[in-house]
Amino acid sequence: MEAVLQFLYGGLVVVFVAVGFFFLRYWYDARDRLYLWFMVAFWSLAASWSVHLVYATPSESGPIVYVFRLVGFLLIIIAIVDKNRRARAD
Repeated sequence: MEAVLQFLYGGLVVVFVAVGFFFLRYWYDARDRLYLWFMVAFWSLAASWSVHLVYATPSESGPIVYVFRLVGFLLIIIAIVDKNRRARAD
């Protein structure tokens, strides 16, 4: 069971990093800060799952996991608020 969890955590890390690279590409095309915020947020979520992978714990009892997730979700909220404020200013 431990090997299956490590495989799944590794898969989640790869997916979140890949999504971050997609947002980096969209930022390169559009030069919109929203994509940069989302890129960093998804890479923060990838770091969260990397902690699971390194420590190989099936539970989420450590606070470090929640710090990375909190940062990721706060960055998503900041990106949305920033985008809406810039839209009103135009």
